[in-house]
Amino acid sequence: QFKRVEGLKKARILRRERYLEKLIKSGGEVKSKAENQPKSIATLIPRQNSFALNQKILQSDTNSTHKFEMQLVKADLADKQFMMSFHESFRVYQRYQTSIHQDKPQDCDIQTFAGFLCDSPLIYEMKNNKGFGAFHQQYLVDGAIVAVGVVDILPHSLSSVYLYYDPDWWGKGPNLSPGTYTAIREVQFTQQLDLPFYYMGYYIHSCPKMR
Repeated sequence: QFKRVEGLKKARILRRERYLEKLIKSGGEVKSKAENQPKSIATLIPRQNSFALNQKILQSDTNSTHKFEMQLVKADLADKQFMMSFHESFRVYQRYQTSIHQDKPQDCDIQTFAGFLCDSPLIYEMKNNKGFGAFHQQYLVDGAIVAVGVVDILPHSLSSVYLYYDPDWWGKGPNLSPGTYTAIREVQFTQQLDLPFYYMGYYIHSCPKMR
């Protein structure tokens, strides 16, 4: 193991030397360490991701070809705002389940969806301009839902419950990863809510859908 680590160090040094040699020959300037520092979440994604219930928050530039928005809604079947997008959200869920997990349509019908992701036992509560309970964080492009992150907002954490997305829309781009992107946005949301913990959920090796 020591030899392997030593070999990795040597390879890194050699790569650095080749990089410097190439720069010297081309007359380029070596970037300082400050320029090579890892970027923060704030520099990589839009900052508009605060707790604003039932409001579509613009994420794209005003002159962008497509309009990208986010909207946070209560996961509550008795909530009128939630029910306004309920059927559209269900259709995205069913396409996701049948395409990604190969579920049969009858196994992911509207009743299953409602009981699984829209009927949380958590009690909604507002405190210090924060809402606690179960929510759907909707990602919309040109007014259409393309992904939904189901989250529980608790006094000391944000818990990522589930994610479903439109496989047809996300399949158009070879480098688009909805799971990675929405997780980053949820980390950002956790930070903006000033919560100390973000829970990504459990990995169950024996569950075929998680492999």
